[in-house]
Amino acid sequence: MIVPGAAIAALAGILQPGERVIWAGRPDTIATFRTQLFWWWLGLPLMAVTLGLRLAGVIPAEISFFPMMIAFVFLAAPFLMVMFAYGTTYAITDRRVIVKHDTVTTKRRLLWYSLEQLDEDFEILNSGENTGHLYVMSGARSKVPDADHAGKVAFREVRKPEDVKALLQKVRNESREKKT
Repeated sequence: MIVPGAAIAALAGILQPGERVIWAGRPDTIATFRTQLFWWWLGLPLMAVTLGLRLAGVIPAEISFFPMMIAFVFLAAPFLMVMFAYGTTYAITDRRVIVKHDTVTTKRRLLWYSLEQLDEDFEILNSGENTGHLYVMSGARSKVPDADHAGKVAFREVRKPEDVKALLQKVRNESREKKT
């Protein structure tokens, strides 16, 4: 498999000597935007109602400020999530899986899990026609950026998650065979 040069550059300095990148990718930002768009269903009505009440003179400016700010946050949320996704790199190497976040909106975060730590069966949660979340490990703290409320770590919004799952299973099986 050909690994994009940008992904190799993003992983520079992280890889151990002799470690080989098998697959690297980034979240699909369009899919991320689409799944986060529900925030607009909250933000637009809140902004419209608040602005309407303010212009009608029903509520004073001091009171309308807070709902307008909350509405603004709801409207900005999908764009912030896209920025976060754009700075994320996922990688599968011959030794581990790597999740690297390096964006303007967050400090640099690097998570990695050895192939032995991964779940026996990987789960996929489809989020679009050709994208989904590939859950690779359970038992992480829920405060980890790529873990859900149950502590499951995922490659979020990856393209063709079934292909990535098959490749990860193959890499893990080859790793197990080498150790025996």
